[in-house]
Amino acid sequence: MLVGIIVMVALPTIARWADTVIGAGESGQISTSGRNGTLSGSHGPFTDFSETYHRENFGPDSGVGITPSMRILTSIEDTLTVLFLLTVGCCYKSLVTNRRTQLPYANLPSGCSLASAPHDFHASCLSCGGNLSICAWSCLAWSVRMGDTYHAAGVTNFWTPLAVYVGARIGALIIGTIPGMVGGVPTFSMKIMQAFFFARWRQALRERLGAPAVWSSRVFVKDALLYIFLPFCLIAQEAQTVDRAAGTRVVCCTIQDSSYLTVEDAEQELVN
Repeated sequence: MLVGIIVMVALPTIARWADTVIGAGESGQISTSGRNGTLSGSHGPFTDFSETYHRENFGPDSGVGITPSMRILTSIEDTLTVLFLLTVGCCYKSLVTNRRTQLPYANLPSGCSLASAPHDFHASCLSCGGNLSICAWSCLAWSVRMGDTYHAAGVTNFWTPLAVYVGARIGALIIGTIPGMVGGVPTFSMKIMQAFFFARWRQALRERLGAPAVWSSRVFVKDALLYIFLPFCLIAQEAQTVDRAAGTRVVCCTIQDSSYLTVEDAEQELVN
């Protein structure tokens, strides 16, 4: 999403720069597709596409569904996003995931065990526990941090979240080819599909942390809705819980051993 916003806002500038790089710019050309017909420093295929995109999606003829230029730009955005997540994922997996130990199956810290009712995460999904790295990774490279969390907990493979995202984006592209399809519907429908997988993994993580393996449609729907509307918050919540249970802390691109004290443990340590 962040890549998409940046590309959409900066598209005219990027297009002129790209035309200049490939030598397709022609100084002094008048751009008649703009609002008032402004003088552009370069004009070539990328600038033509930029003008077509803004004319089709923001001009007087907009609102007729997903346009060809929107599909092209969305495909470029998705490709850049996947390449970014894949590159960062390779580095993160080498520096962090491959160096961490698996979550212990027994003797989980009391502050992390979900064996007691209500069998839900102790930390709020709106809190990163004061760990800036968790917040940053969960927002900027969400599939990387999610893959690390679930891999450490033995729930799924490190690359599976990224694979689900790639499948969702391909599905959104296919749905977007339907004539008259309203913009945003393909992406939202695929977010629902992703939430189905994520909610199942979240329940598996609960069980991994000691919660009873009891299926609840109410909990599943709640998790799916949270993953649709607050995905980054849930990723950070799960990451914080697993890191605490494993006695580790991710700082930037390194993993460190760390001991987390409960309130009771801290009070006892002060007494001693």
